[in-house]
Amino acid sequence: MRDGRLHALTTKDLEAAVKEIRPSTGPWFATARNVVAFANTDGEYDDLSAYLRKHKKL
Repeated sequence: MRDGRLHALTTKDLEAAVKEIRPSTGPWFATARNVVAFANTDGEYDDLSAYLRKHKKL
């Protein structure tokens, strides 16, 4: 993309991207844990709570 030409995506391209990009789900899950723990009084986040418990994030 940097040179403005189209070319096939290669394993080398993916490996380079993995070295540069960091996942953003960690901070999101930290916020989600707080929402489930303190703001789920009406059960609106029960699905999220079940997911977090299943994956041992709560």
